[in-house]
Amino acid sequence: MKPLLWVFSGMLLGAAGGIGATWWLSSCPKEPHHEVRYHPSTFLNESPETLLYPPGTTWEAIYPDEVMRAAILSPESVRVYRRGGDERLKVEQWAFSGEGIEPDVATRERLLYALASLSAYEPPGKACIFNPGVLVRLHKDGRDHDLLFCFECREMGAVVPDQGGGGMSRQGARTYLKCFCDVFPEDEALRKERERMER
Repeated sequence: MKPLLWVFSGMLLGAAGGIGATWWLSSCPKEPHHEVRYHPSTFLNESPETLLYPPGTTWEAIYPDEVMRAAILSPESVRVYRRGGDERLKVEQWAFSGEGIEPDVATRERLLYALASLSAYEPPGKACIFNPGVLVRLHKDGRDHDLLFCFECREMGAVVPDQGGGGMSRQGARTYLKCFCDVFPEDEALRKERERMER
């Protein structure tokens, strides 16, 4: 009789243990093992202001050259060139398609609005090799003023030293990419950069 009692008790305890384990496994949240968790840098967490321009920064500080500022505010013409193509246009060590395109009125206004807006910029200095994919040429008073845009490191600036430029804020980069994709709708590289920026 006693062995049967022991067997019966063991079965009851086993069933209770199984029910308890099932309840615990189904009610406790599980840590997914297939996800890559992002752990932001402690330094950046504690000091996000280091990624901002200092208080009091003006648009004139980003473009200290008065002639460049005038060209951005009221250019006589705006042409956009993409990297590669026939490579007829050489700017510094980079080659662009010689066939620049003048944006339509809405795209031109959007582009110039971003160029003149302080919120389109952030401090430069990201760890990246500057590799511009787009050139914007502003023409004013018989002179060309060139701005290069690199979306790998989100930096842009004037070709002529000391004329200005900086990093692109996320919103600035998104605006520029929309403009350039509208100018070059068939450009696969620009489309991919825009998709990446929108994620």
